[in-house]
Amino acid sequence: MIRAFEMAHSGNIEDEADPKGQQAREMLRTELKPMLDGFFSISAHKLKLHFHLSGGHSLVRLWQDKQINRNGQWIDISDDLSEYRNTVTDVNRMGRPVKGIELGRVGFAIRGIAPIISSAGKQLGSVEVAVEIEPLLKAASDTEKQKLLLYMNAELVPFGSYQDPDKYPVIEKKYVLIAGEKAEKASAELFLLDMGKEKLSIAYKDDHAIAAFPVRDYRDKQIGVIAFFSDISQERYLTRSVNLTLNGILVVMLVVIGIMGSLILSVILVKPVKQITQFSKSLSDGDLTQVIMTDHIRHKDEMTELAEILNAMSASLNRMIRDIALGIDTLATSVHQISAEVDQQVSIALEQSASVSEITATMSELLASSVQIAENSDAVARTAEIALQNTKSGAEWVELVISKMNRINDDNQNTVRKIISLGKKSEEIEKIMEIINNIADQTKLIAFNAALEASSAGEAGKRFGVVAVEIRRLAENVTESTGDIESRITEIREAVQDMIIASEKGSKRIQEGLEHSGQTAVKLKDIVKGAESTATAAKQISLSTRQQKTASEQILNALKEIDEAGRQSSDSVRQISFIGKNLYALSAKLEELVKRFRLTGANP
Repeated sequence: MIRAFEMAHSGNIEDEADPKGQQAREMLRTELKPMLDGFFSISAHKLKLHFHLSGGHSLVRLWQDKQINRNGQWIDISDDLSEYRNTVTDVNRMGRPVKGIELGRVGFAIRGIAPIISSAGKQLGSVEVAVEIEPLLKAASDTEKQKLLLYMNAELVPFGSYQDPDKYPVIEKKYVLIAGEKAEKASAELFLLDMGKEKLSIAYKDDHAIAAFPVRDYRDKQIGVIAFFSDISQERYLTRSVNLTLNGILVVMLVVIGIMGSLILSVILVKPVKQITQFSKSLSDGDLTQVIMTDHIRHKDEMTELAEILNAMSASLNRMIRDIALGIDTLATSVHQISAEVDQQVSIALEQSASVSEITATMSELLASSVQIAENSDAVARTAEIALQNTKSGAEWVELVISKMNRINDDNQNTVRKIISLGKKSEEIEKIMEIINNIADQTKLIAFNAALEASSAGEAGKRFGVVAVEIRRLAENVTESTGDIESRITEIREAVQDMIIASEKGSKRIQEGLEHSGQTAVKLKDIVKGAESTATAAKQISLSTRQQKTASEQILNALKEIDEAGRQSSDSVRQISFIGKNLYALSAKLEELVKRFRLTGANP
């Protein structure tokens, strides 16, 4: 290799068509062909080994038969690399190796370049091993739902082969998509690409989960962004379905709660008001036997105080009526002289008329109460039937929610399996790197053996020993470059592992949702059973109240007939009105007693 470079330097290295340069190329092709063939037989890939002259020209690309394609024709020349290959100029200028990613004329590549020094210490040029990055990204992509895309900074377009906007779409004049399918371009994710220039960033847009991280060249300068796309459309659809279902269940539950609240309010407020109203009506009709029950009420409020006041008023009226009764007894004593038969008729007529009037009034109230109770019972039965239908509907919605949650759980498991598959792809790339490392180790061993042979040849093998040392150094640089690649792959695998952990957490939450939904379904089934029992009881109560209403109507009709007969008897008693003259004095006393009361619209 040293001899080939010295031959090239014996001519004009600045002349791309110099004959000495051509001789040097043929010498390197001949000498290194066995090694290149061995590499191809092991890896099934051509080793991209490139030798450069110290002036920045290409000496030979050993993976090609000829150097470059110019105007549609392949030719062998020492083309100038200095305008777009900074790694070549840096190595020949600084005299030390470099390694990393560089944008060349044919695209992104991982390169390792080492200087070639003569035995006299003169730098003759450099040697390079390159690995293209796009095939690695293509191997890491899995299915249509998962893609790895490579974006280059738009300001680097003039330096590469990505100037065709139809083939390499430009994103907002900032990025160029150079690897990945055109349909997956992410113009709407400009903010994520901007964040990915600095560090690993993850975001969600529409039906995709997107992760982006920076690509840096051998000078640690950011030159692009790698984006990982994953389609999550099905998971989002199922999530929206679950949200709609839960909203429906919430509406049904609010309706049921409103109905139950109305029933509770009816029991708490309407029932005491109805009792007080019935008591007041009985009191106005002269029935003092009614009492408002308040013993069972633990907490007193305004309604309870009103009931106690009405009870106290009723007791006072009872005491006064007792005094009136004593006066009536006195009156009965004064009229004892009247004929026994007339006295008996008067007493019977009065008692019968009063009793029938009281009973008729009571039955009228009972009939009105029966009608209202029957109407309320029918309303309760209808409400119970509606509540039963609503609870059954709620139970069906909960079953649908459980089914949707099961589908979400299955799809989430599929996503986890796909992410694990991506991790396996990364492991396959590591195996390729391991093959390259093994080849580098073999190259170092060959270089070591060559050095031994050169040392045994004495002065004649001295130059060959220098070449062996350089090849060995080159192999070490390749090993370092593959180490950098493995670290990048490790970052990808860590990101994949983070996504697996996030998916497992999502699976756990989904499982918890399934458990809670199952418990809700059990509770709703219990509510359905209770609602069915309530509806049955309400129907039975409604039937009983209708029967009670019919019986009350029959009793009221009979009492009206008795009341008519009592009025006829009263007409006969009026004929004995002359006895009232003897009762005048006693009536005056009764009037004084009655004046102690203030009865609006009442007749003492």
